[in-house]
Amino acid sequence: MNSIIKNFIQAPVIKMEKLDNFFIELSKKACNMKCKHCYIPKNSFIMEKDFLEFKKIKTALKQIKDMNVKMIYLTGGEPTIHPDFNQIIRLCLKISSVCTITNGQTINEKKARFLKKIDNESAHESIYVISFEHFEEAKNDALRGRGSYRKAVHALSCLIKYGFNPIVQVTDYYKESKEALLEGFSEIYKKLGAEFEDINLKITPYFSEEHTIGEYKFDPPKADPKNLDCATTRIFTSKGVYTCPILSGDFRARMGTDMSDFSHKCTADTKMCTQCIEFGAKAFSANWI
Repeated sequence: MNSIIKNFIQAPVIKMEKLDNFFIELSKKACNMKCKHCYIPKNSFIMEKDFLEFKKIKTALKQIKDMNVKMIYLTGGEPTIHPDFNQIIRLCLKISSVCTITNGQTINEKKARFLKKIDNESAHESIYVISFEHFEEAKNDALRGRGSYRKAVHALSCLIKYGFNPIVQVTDYYKESKEALLEGFSEIYKKLGAEFEDINLKITPYFSEEHTIGEYKFDPPKADPKNLDCATTRIFTSKGVYTCPILSGDFRARMGTDMSDFSHKCTADTKMCTQCIEFGAKAFSANWI
């Protein structure tokens, strides 16, 4: 108990000096996959269509228009199944570059061609991050479901064909080294006629409520608090503004009702925060800008 209290007292208070990364949670639970390790609890039998209202998204975008945001991220759930996804990405591209974090299951050649058309209409860049669990099909599908690997690779192929440079996002579930991931996905990209470099890989921590803090203490932290997502990031959801995607819906991380007036200070005192600090790098925002 004393160590828990000590951790709480010593948890860093992080001030956001500037909003560089603005996440929009287009849905919380609406997803076309049921990954076994997903931190978001879902109905096992039906898809919950809890899509964020388009008018709320438009309002939030107006509120951040003059904040000089570097990147807008569209996330979920699965963002591409939002009924207004095409309009949303067009609106976002009027403000800044846009990064869509997707499982890739809906991206085929027709969709990639349309996304390139939207991209060409804007002065900003659209980036697509495709989620994998492993470069080996069996290990990937063991967590994400049968056939998900091949659809994700097909999404990469279609995006590359139309001139995109897609990012691969891997959850650190299997604890593969960065070198092994770079080598494994390089082989996939090579077959698709593209190069896979360090910039094409985004590793995110595997967040789990069963995670044990053990002897870890916030002092000294593995990551400088100024380099954590919460120092440059806020996420807008149907329930308000939160510090980061993993704490969306957690009352401890609620920063305000909308983007016109939200807190610039937060305390990294949750178990998820501890895992983020232990990870030692930004868990959600881009490492390529």
